[in-house]
Amino acid sequence: MLNMFLTLLDTQEDKEKFTYLYDTYKNLMYWIAIKKTNCIEDAEECVQDTFFYAAKHFDRIGEVDSKRTKCYLSTIVSGFAIDIYNKSINESTAEFNQEIENDSDGDAFNEFDSVEISVMIDKILCEQDKILLYL
Repeated sequence: MLNMFLTLLDTQEDKEKFTYLYDTYKNLMYWIAIKKTNCIEDAEECVQDTFFYAAKHFDRIGEVDSKRTKCYLSTIVSGFAIDIYNKSINESTAEFNQEIENDSDGDAFNEFDSVEISVMIDKILCEQDKILLYL
């Protein structure tokens, strides 16, 4: 994967700097992404997108070990993770709603146990709506 990013860079110095950047921050980026997406595949995609973005805009990165670079990459990966998480929530909600609409017998909820319904409620509803539902 790293080789793909390196092809976007011109000089050998930039390639070495990017390799150091990648090795320094890949675990942090993955940790941030997994915390925001709760999905391994989505987190890997976020990290890949972040480093692709960083390679395309490599002129914006100064010193690799600086707090500014760490914050810059953390912000980018957080943005990608939030976008992917929101998209996955919307897709799962749409699938769930479609199943209910296609259920003419009203048996849609009989296929789910209480744990699955609880997890779905936790993913979809905000805290205020959860409180109202539980009441």
